[in-house]
Amino acid sequence: MNELSNFSKYNQLWMKLDSLYSNYAKQNGLTASSFWIFYTLYKSKEIYTQKDLSEKLFLSKQTINSSLKTLISDELIKLVPLLGQPKNKQVILTEKGDVFVQKQIIPILIAEKNALNKLNDKEQKALLELTQRHINFFQIEINKIWNISLED
Repeated sequence: MNELSNFSKYNQLWMKLDSLYSNYAKQNGLTASSFWIFYTLYKSKEIYTQKDLSEKLFLSKQTINSSLKTLISDELIKLVPLLGQPKNKQVILTEKGDVFVQKQIIPILIAEKNALNKLNDKEQKALLELTQRHINFFQIEINKIWNISLED
């Protein structure tokens, strides 16, 4: 395979994976950003503010804010001021949100786990390591572009 076809195939795979998540979100009445908010809140028991979610999900603060407004109006999420930091609010699931996660988010987590477990330990480790290496190399290349652009 030549370099361009490797690049094209790799991008197709990433787009297919993204499409699987996006379609799942849409099937469950969610935007992609709302899906990832629920996913993150459930998977990690950390405290998340709007800013934290923006950084963790690599989404703009405006996108997170817009999604949260909808989820708050649907009574699935609420914002609670952090102790001693009234301007910073923790994003938490309401009871209705917890039920939603149980029905709509947990099944995809199980599907992810089942799919990953079809790879043996060595394959899983290689997948993670190679993906991380590629991301690191790509970040370096993007930084080179930015540095060139900033110098112009």
